[in-house]
Amino acid sequence: MAAAPRLFAIAPAGKWISAGGVVFDQKGRIALVRQWDRSSRLRWTLPKGRLDPGETLTAAALREVYEEAGVRVRITSYLGRYKGKRHFTHYFRMLLVRDDGCHDTSETAEVRFVKPAKARRLMRSRRDRTVLEWAQAVSAQARAA
Repeated sequence: MAAAPRLFAIAPAGKWISAGGVVFDQKGRIALVRQWDRSSRLRWTLPKGRLDPGETLTAAALREVYEEAGVRVRITSYLGRYKGKRHFTHYFRMLLVRDDGCHDTSETAEVRFVKPAKARRLMRSRRDRTVLEWAQAVSAQARAA
């Protein structure tokens, strides 16, 4: 069996690249992390973060999800790239493998698994809501297949 392709990304000048995921548990709930925004306010968001030099998109997504949410996951599909003002973020649909219950407390104040409808209410950013819609569409397609 051939190895899966390694996904690398090159950022255009002045932008950076991030990767993260929409993590589903066995009950269909979504992992959210509560973090401080640029205005020092706490907000609920999806786990994600910048790529390290030479790191693949998938490796960065797995690392960032573990650091921010303390969960081990399996990537099931690529959801897409969200273009922000200063960066591009690549998202993956993920399934929970194990919750280690430890996260980077310097970045994340709290981790919760919530139903998708509640996740949509808790998340304030257009980016997070759009990515949640992508993940739900992929889940619906998988159920229909």
